[in-house]
Amino acid sequence: MRDQVASCSTTTNGKEAFNQKPSGFSAAYIKVFSAVRRYIFSSLMLSLAATVGTAPLVAYVFNYFSIISPLSNLIFTPFIGFIILPISLMSSFIFLFSGFFPFSYMINSATNTCLDAIKYVGHWDHADLPIAAFPLILLISFYFAIFILAVYSTKTVRKPLFQNTTLLILVITTAIVPFIVYASSQFIDYKRLRTTVLDVGQGDSSVVELPDGRVMVIDTGRTGFQTASFLKYRGFRRVDFLVLTHGHPDHCGGLSYLQTQFNIMEIWDNGLWPCQDKAARRATHTALKRGDTVQGEGYSITVLHPYEGFYSTLPENQVDNDYSAVLKIEDKLHSFLFTGDISEEAEADISHLEKRIKSTILKIPHHGSRSSLNVHFLHSVSPAVAIVSAGKNNIFSHPHAETLSAYSNSALYRTDRDGAVGIAWSINGVIKISTARNFRMLEAYS
Repeated sequence: MRDQVASCSTTTNGKEAFNQKPSGFSAAYIKVFSAVRRYIFSSLMLSLAATVGTAPLVAYVFNYFSIISPLSNLIFTPFIGFIILPISLMSSFIFLFSGFFPFSYMINSATNTCLDAIKYVGHWDHADLPIAAFPLILLISFYFAIFILAVYSTKTVRKPLFQNTTLLILVITTAIVPFIVYASSQFIDYKRLRTTVLDVGQGDSSVVELPDGRVMVIDTGRTGFQTASFLKYRGFRRVDFLVLTHGHPDHCGGLSYLQTQFNIMEIWDNGLWPCQDKAARRATHTALKRGDTVQGEGYSITVLHPYEGFYSTLPENQVDNDYSAVLKIEDKLHSFLFTGDISEEAEADISHLEKRIKSTILKIPHHGSRSSLNVHFLHSVSPAVAIVSAGKNNIFSHPHAETLSAYSNSALYRTDRDGAVGIAWSINGVIKISTARNFRMLEAYS
């Protein structure tokens, strides 16, 4: 009996000890730890919600999705909100009455440190994912679904969202399914050769999206800005092959800028190494010559010009044109011939290749100049589609009337009139051509 009483006493004392609340330092520690944990969790959830909520808009405008932002916001936002802003506001308030702005050194140091840290984090590998441009209707459908969810959440009496099966299916279908369907359609189209002749003014630049997913840029234009913008628009961060047909700035002037914006794996040129640039030396350099061939998955790239022993009689200030690299890119359906700025003399030399230069699509040499018009060359190529890259109202009057007349049997496109020209083909071989002009508003005439 005495043992039972002792046992009950021990049990009762154990429960009291278990239920006894901590006091002093332990209680304060638990409160602080709990508050910090709640703050971190709620901040992370808020940052994640903000990232997910704005992700489609950011992807649509800037063509990327940030992976690191939920975590970085957890660190940088409190630092800015609780340190930099309060000190700046206090200093501004003091300045209003005294004309003295205190803590300026502290504010500048803190701000620069924060910006440097943000820049450092932003350059981490895989900190963000490139996103190709997508239709506006996908953005509208996503935020319409968010609107439905917001309206539902404001009701005072409701079932939890996850218990309302109909509404949940509607929200998911409206917000996510259109993106999945569109991404699937793009993946199916991914394995086809696609070429875009960009509008870079009086210059040349083309982007070739190869069937194996690699990207080739042929010339950069004068600045490289338009080329870089298009590559980002298409969701690319790497250029596998950068081809510089020759050394004139309207073809290779944008090399340095592209090098700062993209990871360029290989640089090909005409063997004269026309663009001496320190940045270019970081990439693998290949000097092209006739007969060089690259075989890829479902395509091939063949170099047709220049070759050792070729000699041009053009004047010294124009001779580089005739040494332009000429490439033919083809798949099982069609072929595209890029010609740089070769003149009639080089065209006559290449025309002896006859069937080897026959191509479905031709980038007309030298912006459509009359000095780059050889009839034998034109007949050998016999293009179904011909494209001129020239600046609007340029001082050279390119393309010349004689050239335009000679290509009357081809479907002719001009970047000075049509803007960028995109060429792709369907599985059955039908050529699909779209131009920037198709998406412009019509000019008004008085």
